[in-house]
Amino acid sequence: MAPPPGGPDAPPPGHRFGSWGHRRVVRSARGSGGDHARQPHSHLPRRRFHPPAGLRRLQGRLRRIEATGVVPVIHQIELHPYFQQRELRAFHDEHRILTQAWGPLGQGRSDLLENEAITAIAQAHGATPAQVVLAWHLARGIVAIPKSVTPSRIVENLGSVQLRLAEDELVRIDELDRADGRAGRDPADSGH
Repeated sequence: MAPPPGGPDAPPPGHRFGSWGHRRVVRSARGSGGDHARQPHSHLPRRRFHPPAGLRRLQGRLRRIEATGVVPVIHQIELHPYFQQRELRAFHDEHRILTQAWGPLGQGRSDLLENEAITAIAQAHGATPAQVVLAWHLARGIVAIPKSVTPSRIVENLGSVQLRLAEDELVRIDELDRADGRAGRDPADSGH
């Protein structure tokens, strides 16, 4: 998100996003009256995420945030069976940060919903591949918000809440993780 032009919380010209975002988090926490910000999204910065350097960068941000007494509640990242970001999720768990997946179905830019493991699990449950992928997210403790404007797909996606996958099915989906699994644009290339 680009900062708004002008205003008391806008950074000076040429200033990096970091401290402007920091002020937003602090202001959000003050407004909520608690020690957690309402829902600051902590998108990764301009560089490509490469653990552990990316984790060190995130830890540095958390140290700055923790110095204010504010702990992020949620971190929205691209996450789906082909791009699982396990190290970052472990870091979230350690710091009690909720992981929210954007593009939980692979953004329609991959063969995820046609993957043999996914379709076999779907067939065994009488479910759709999308329901299986969303049920995997839920079973792994990930908040998944699939984007759809089609009413029938929205209802179909809600059916994933009732689908319970066996541990061996979850492991089969876990094994789909790929080094080249990113489907969306890399935050390093997005300009924000």
